[in-house]
Amino acid sequence: MRTLWVVVASGVFLATVHKGESVGVAALEDYNAGLCYNKGEMMEAVVGVCVLVRPEHTQRHNTTIILTHTLNSTVLYAGMSSFRLWVEVGDQRYNFNETLEKEVWNPLCVGHLPVENGTQVWAALRGNILTPSSIESSVKKMERSVFCFGHFFFKGSSKNSFTGFLASVSLLASIPAEPPSCQSLIVETEDNNFALTFNLSLWNLAGPVFITQVQEDNLCSRSYYNVVLNRSLNFNDFYRLCRSLGGRSPNMEELKHGLMKVWNGTYDVWWAEREVADGTYKWWEEGEAVTPNCPVLLLTNNTVGWRPCLSEVTSSLCRVPDNTMYTFYGAVKKFDRHYTLKLIAEGGFYLEGDATSSINKIGKSWVLHSRLHQEKWQLHNGSWPLGRHLWDASHDNVLLTLASCNILQFSSNDGVCLPRSRRCDGIQDFNDMSDEQDCHKRLFRKEISYDTLHNPYQERGENGSLWIQQHMLYIGKIQSWESISLIQGLIFFKWQDPRLTFVDLKVPFHPFPCQDLWVPRLSAMSGTLHSIGPAVAIKNINQICYIRGYKRSPEVRDLSDPFMGMLTQWENVNLTMEEYYSISFPCQLMVHRYPFGRYQCNASLYLYSDFKEMEWKSNYRDLSTFQELYYEGDRDLLDYFLDNVTMDIDNMFVTLTLHLSGRYEYHILSSFCPSALMFIISYSTFFFPITDFNERIMGSLTSLLVLAGLFAQASGSYIKTPYFKLIDIWYAVLIMLNFGVVIINSIVNSLRVKKSVRGALVKDDYKTGERKNRRARVCNMMAKVVMLTAFITLLVVFFMFGAEIL
Repeated sequence: MRTLWVVVASGVFLATVHKGESVGVAALEDYNAGLCYNKGEMMEAVVGVCVLVRPEHTQRHNTTIILTHTLNSTVLYAGMSSFRLWVEVGDQRYNFNETLEKEVWNPLCVGHLPVENGTQVWAALRGNILTPSSIESSVKKMERSVFCFGHFFFKGSSKNSFTGFLASVSLLASIPAEPPSCQSLIVETEDNNFALTFNLSLWNLAGPVFITQVQEDNLCSRSYYNVVLNRSLNFNDFYRLCRSLGGRSPNMEELKHGLMKVWNGTYDVWWAEREVADGTYKWWEEGEAVTPNCPVLLLTNNTVGWRPCLSEVTSSLCRVPDNTMYTFYGAVKKFDRHYTLKLIAEGGFYLEGDATSSINKIGKSWVLHSRLHQEKWQLHNGSWPLGRHLWDASHDNVLLTLASCNILQFSSNDGVCLPRSRRCDGIQDFNDMSDEQDCHKRLFRKEISYDTLHNPYQERGENGSLWIQQHMLYIGKIQSWESISLIQGLIFFKWQDPRLTFVDLKVPFHPFPCQDLWVPRLSAMSGTLHSIGPAVAIKNINQICYIRGYKRSPEVRDLSDPFMGMLTQWENVNLTMEEYYSISFPCQLMVHRYPFGRYQCNASLYLYSDFKEMEWKSNYRDLSTFQELYYEGDRDLLDYFLDNVTMDIDNMFVTLTLHLSGRYEYHILSSFCPSALMFIISYSTFFFPITDFNERIMGSLTSLLVLAGLFAQASGSYIKTPYFKLIDIWYAVLIMLNFGVVIINSIVNSLRVKKSVRGALVKDDYKTGERKNRRARVCNMMAKVVMLTAFITLLVVFFMFGAEIL
């Protein structure tokens, strides 16, 4: 044997093959797999493409595409519907009756030439020129210069890829006189200037694409072993045993060519492929509502008959390709890992290992034997060697899987190979549920020293990245007298863990219990990094942990795993946790302009005990450390209005900031208008007759007392601070102005009743008491102007502070 590099998607792993010339092969696993030639425009002289195509037995979609190629400025599509070939050129679709054989390398050539009346389409399959059986109209596709196999992954493409293998691509400068056969296509590819190899530097890969190597001799081999299953089997049991060997039942063509005559009439009837009768393939599971009759080959007259599917045939023939390789998955220890089938008398068989081992049936048991180490493991109770079984070792039982599956397949418990795209896809394909067995339990493998209390980089001497994305779900009301904010949010964490290896990542959503791995543990405090407040409790409402993949990651098949797992290294996988949390924290607001102004209420999140090794980073596309968060909830927070919410990311802290503005509407009606009205009432006493001192002084004093009461009442209903707020200054200035009105009224009255005659006070009679005191009137007039100016000045200055102009 020799070791070669096998590339899986964009990754590399080691595989072992037998000696001999190998050919590069592309394997397309699922409907979204594709690879496109990346060396620009193809040569204008090219008129067609030849390629070896090996479709898998089971296709996810009925209609699939094999290749897309621009020829003579027109896009050509070639694909299959129920394995029947079709070709699309422009708005015409050409259907052919010929089918691509399953699990066999088919030489396929397609192309077209411009002619006088339009386009001449030509196709060849297995060395035969094909004639279209029908031509129908199709939707004209986007035309661009491309050469792709499988899914055409550019924008505007919606075709699903076939599942299978491709090899020996050759571009043709002219229509060949004789279409190439499988062998000639391989030989011509070696020296053909138009040949293309599956070199990663030449192709862009998308989806589950594997680039591997296959022995040249295996590409065109059509030799079969005739394995006789000497046991009574119904159709379902026969089908499973035969498929586990990598074989199939005989078909009518082989019957016509006298294949069965070698058995000299020993047997009268064998199960046949369902496609013998109706040309279609049906995966028949026991218990399904299918046609109760299944086809059989009647050897007495070389015809096809029907028997109940549940009836048993005493002996059945299985046609197994002679190049089929069987591989052990699991801890085989001293035994060979790869085996080939060898025939013995009467159509029986045994399996021969690469070097020193063999698997033989001795009595009723299958025995795994090593000639080098003289060690034997065996299966009891007549178990079939193919599939997943416990082998009885010397001192223990060892779980092994022996299967003929290729790189695109995995084995059920009874050895039947199914497309690997169906492994762990959430849909049960086998009655024994082996395709979904332990998928979530086997999702990852931990290092022996793994500790969920230690972050992934704690002992590695390097820092890791913790990508976050924050969504605000609810923000509670904020009352000014307590300034406590309640927020509920949903935060997404994404990180990588070098201590893990992942197994069978197939479906895009893989949940796992959060307690099984290290996950970020949040702590919180009010304030910011530069203005630290008290620590606060963060309540975890719900947590969901999962792995979600948007791109197919490179995978490695683990031969030591009896469940045939495909391993993905940690560099290609992101762990994700969604945490729905609630936090209540004090807002450290400096409300100098209350009830006007703009304020910030901050809370900072950080990792408990992991802040040194894990650096916060934004998960948004612009990678900015500062983002405005979208919030669609109620922005009316009672005493404040929410303008927006922002997130600021530091290496160790994530600061959430509520940007608030004061709700002054209520205070204008409840505080400012009544207090201003009191001053206006007090000011109006200047218009009373100066002789009515009692009314003037009572009106101004009453206003002063009411204003003082309003101030006391208002100060008890909003936030208390050791500093003055704008509303406090408003009341203080108004009280001072009202007090000034009281004093001025007293001065005006004093000027009215006071008279000086040469320094002595004399008493005026009642006639002279009615005389207006000119000095009192002047003082009263000046007071009107001064107080009105002071009040207007107060309004202007107050407005400018409230609008943050000053």
